[in-house]
Amino acid sequence: MKQDVKGFLSSKALCNFLCLVDIQTLPDEFNLLLQRMKRISFRSGDVIIKEGDPGDSFYLIDHGQVAVISEKEDHRRIGVLEEGDFFGELALLTQKPRTATIKAKTDTSVFQLSRQDFEEITKRFPAINGTLLNKLYDRIKSAYNELEEKNEQLENLNRIRTQLASIFISVVLLITFYTFVLVFLHSDFIARQSFAGSIREYVSRGIEIVTLLIVIRMIINSRLPLNSFGVTLKGWKRSVLESVAVSSAVIVALFLLKMLANTYRPGIFKEPQIVCFGYFGLSYVTYIVVAPLQEFITRGTVQSTLERLFTGRNSGFLAILVTSFLFGSLHVYSSIPLAVSALLTSWLWGWMYHRQKTLVGVSLSHFLIGNAAGLMGYWTFF
Repeated sequence: MKQDVKGFLSSKALCNFLCLVDIQTLPDEFNLLLQRMKRISFRSGDVIIKEGDPGDSFYLIDHGQVAVISEKEDHRRIGVLEEGDFFGELALLTQKPRTATIKAKTDTSVFQLSRQDFEEITKRFPAINGTLLNKLYDRIKSAYNELEEKNEQLENLNRIRTQLASIFISVVLLITFYTFVLVFLHSDFIARQSFAGSIREYVSRGIEIVTLLIVIRMIINSRLPLNSFGVTLKGWKRSVLESVAVSSAVIVALFLLKMLANTYRPGIFKEPQIVCFGYFGLSYVTYIVVAPLQEFITRGTVQSTLERLFTGRNSGFLAILVTSFLFGSLHVYSSIPLAVSALLTSWLWGWMYHRQKTLVGVSLSHFLIGNAAGLMGYWTFF
């Protein structure tokens, strides 16, 4: 039965597909093609074709959207087609099964042409194959360009991951070496020396500076932007406000804890006053440099690198977990309480850095909490 050819020609999608400009003088082959086409409507959620079924028809979307779903990949949606797009074209040229499921994403209207009708048309008008082949060529060319772009992105991603893995391994080796040195500095042999306190401080700071220089060199060689490692002022105001609020809450908690200890367990702290400025020294001033340095190595380098190396929804959590235990282990040489405290604060600063993506806030928090805990006498327990 003949279709409403003039009605079909009101479709912009169909005219564009057939490259029709003057619909008043329609060639015989296109007239026959339109007569064999059917317009079919689908409701949102309807399955138009199913992966694995025999391919027997070609479809052109008049209006609406459809989802392209891969059944083999756990029903993963691999694309969306809309007005003017087509699918099932291989069914006109081969008898291979459908390679994907097409499901209506919205209420959709399509033009359908069966392979049998197409074969009859091409027998009478072989040149019409050219129209379809041109469209297939454009589709393949577009897919190839997209594949090339994705391949370039993948190669770039692999290069970055390789560089990040190298940075992470190097930093872990440096931290491990640092730990061995710290353990030696706290050995009985060093403890018996009169200069034990000074050498520990100077060697510790010296190793941190050397580690920093090596890490900076590796980052420069990687050609990765510094903001990938938290060295950025973007969002610094929000990070400072959040860090001050969180740090204030922690400092108040430490204040109340000492006050309760002095009331119910007097003698635990060496001094009765809540804040003792007798503890203040040069290290409290230099901490304004030491805190950002430690945060750059720990959060900026290690945690940032792990967040990019890990994949999946829990990559941030895993990065904080590994970094916190690594940071905590650095303090085992001194005492278990210090290591536990370092682990807990590392969780806090790791969470803050994961949210803020800048070292400004966590460095400030590290400085404030570290100095406040020292002035309250908590460092005497370590």
